[in-house]
Amino acid sequence: MIRNLLKKFLYSLLSVLPIALIVTILYLIQIWTSYFNQLTIISSDLLIVFLVCSLCLVVGMTLFSIGADTALENVGKKLGASFAKQHSLLLVIALMFLLGLLIVIAEPDVTVLASYVPSSVINPNLIKIAIAVGAAIFFILAFIRIMFQKPLKLWYTFFFLLIFGFACLFGDKDGPIIDLSFDSGAVTTGPITVPFFIAFGVGIAGIRGGKDTSSDSFGMAAMCSMGPILTMMILGLVLRPTLKSPSITTEITMSHLLDCFLSSLQGIGIALLPMILFFLAYNYFVLKLHKNEIIRILSGFLFTFVGLVIFLTAANFGFIPVGNALGKGLAVSSKYYPLLFIISAILGAVIILVEPGVGILASQVEEVSNGVISKKKISITLLIGVSAAIILSTYRVIYAPTLSLLYYVMPIYALSFLLALIVPDIYTAIAFDAGEVASGLMASNFILPFILGISSTLDNSSSGFGVIGIIAAIPVLSIEIMGLYAETKTKILYMRARRHVIEPNDLQVIHFNIDEGDENEQ
Repeated sequence: MIRNLLKKFLYSLLSVLPIALIVTILYLIQIWTSYFNQLTIISSDLLIVFLVCSLCLVVGMTLFSIGADTALENVGKKLGASFAKQHSLLLVIALMFLLGLLIVIAEPDVTVLASYVPSSVINPNLIKIAIAVGAAIFFILAFIRIMFQKPLKLWYTFFFLLIFGFACLFGDKDGPIIDLSFDSGAVTTGPITVPFFIAFGVGIAGIRGGKDTSSDSFGMAAMCSMGPILTMMILGLVLRPTLKSPSITTEITMSHLLDCFLSSLQGIGIALLPMILFFLAYNYFVLKLHKNEIIRILSGFLFTFVGLVIFLTAANFGFIPVGNALGKGLAVSSKYYPLLFIISAILGAVIILVEPGVGILASQVEEVSNGVISKKKISITLLIGVSAAIILSTYRVIYAPTLSLLYYVMPIYALSFLLALIVPDIYTAIAFDAGEVASGLMASNFILPFILGISSTLDNSSSGFGVIGIIAAIPVLSIEIMGLYAETKTKILYMRARRHVIEPNDLQVIHFNIDEGDENEQ
């Protein structure tokens, strides 16, 4: 236990360290050179707060990782396997809708995104409900798809065509609603939902069996992210809100720290409690697990709770203000734009290292693929994809604020669907899940505030939203390209092996089976 704790702590420390170094180096450049012309991007007080919050973030990630291993993944697999055995489809649908609501409302990323939208424009609770309902409906659809062995590619294609069809109902002035809708789908899959949804899919596929078990183990997280895009678009069509770039507070007072802590404590507590009660009730009537296993799972939920409270408090108090301050400071003059793009690329690499869900996905991919797809390959491919996404988002906010998000994501998804025709199903499923995993906690707690800071400084028509949607899209393409490369390489190796076997001069050993009777006759 202690060894596992230290291992996860070291991993978390190495993950957070790069982003802390970036901010510290920028602060030193700001102090020791005249490059910024006396411009104060990060104050000394804010830097100290940020560094302390970075350490807290490490502690929070460590505790959460332990909780995810012992609670969320464990519960997800058991519930998925149990639901797959039930004979009453209507009962399963009702339970899954309830479970989907509870899981998504518990997701911290959903709360963070809703908090960026002023309550005078759209009530944050209404945003959370719309996202949760959409995810719950598609949670059921994902279950049905796996149980009835329907092709994943066709489902993705159909529902994305439906999403783009809905988007065509909006006018030019409604671009921010489309941005917020795609962000809503992306934030659905965060530190709570990712380990649960993936483990749930593994549990279902393991019971159902069949030749597509490996590919069916993935894709559930991506399916669940499509529902919120549609429900938020419907909400936007009904309300027609005027959405602009929000202002983010950069207070570093003790009262603000207390507010962040109490808000995280209340939010995570209210979110996790119904999930725990649902599991205990279902276990009492159906699972009937051993007492020791129940205690182990509940202790995992406790680790998850404490870890997320620390993580969210540190993110809200230290990371969101710093991300926003960086965006605001570097956008004041075109002189800093090259540095802005360099930092965007670096941040893309860093958040993949920091993002808790990436490690969980990579481990499960490595396990299901029997080591063929290594964690290193997944991480490097995601790193490239997310860096490209943030650079593209920065360019969009600065140079093309009026250009709809659809002009960015539609070509990406079109290429993804074309590649899906030739890439094996397992890579397509992993690709869409990987895109959602990459758009997790750090995307909503650091990257989105960074882009919102740029947008608010430029004061153009861009709302700043949409960056998380782009982050979710590009890794899909990059993972599929990796899958195509791996598949091509495997086929070439097999071709070489076959050619070697049929060489005319090869020494071949032929084994004859001789019966004992024949041998005696000889």
